[in-house]
Amino acid sequence: MADIIFTQHALQRMSQRGFHRTDVFLALAIGKKIYAEGTLFVFLGKRCLTGFGNLAERLEGLTLVMEPKTNTLLTVYRNRRRPENIRHKERRFRRFTMKYKLLN
Repeated sequence: MADIIFTQHALQRMSQRGFHRTDVFLALAIGKKIYAEGTLFVFLGKRCLTGFGNLAERLEGLTLVMEPKTNTLLTVYRNRRRPENIRHKERRFRRFTMKYKLLN
């Protein structure tokens, strides 16, 4: 990937959660990429980190949320469970948006 723009929010979350910029670049290089709702999620699971030793323990579950058009890192968090729920986040809110449209 080209140059990455780090938002202030992403830098704050990285600091709070103990991640470094090199961790982000490693995740972009070997992580599982999932496109959902116009957003790129990059997930580092156990399978991606085989052979990394102690680093694997620290980085397991690292998830990046990016805007793919501008290469902007929006936030960083840890989710050690599998990333299948990322694709379906919209469904939880669909019924609320329908109610909102009906009320207006």
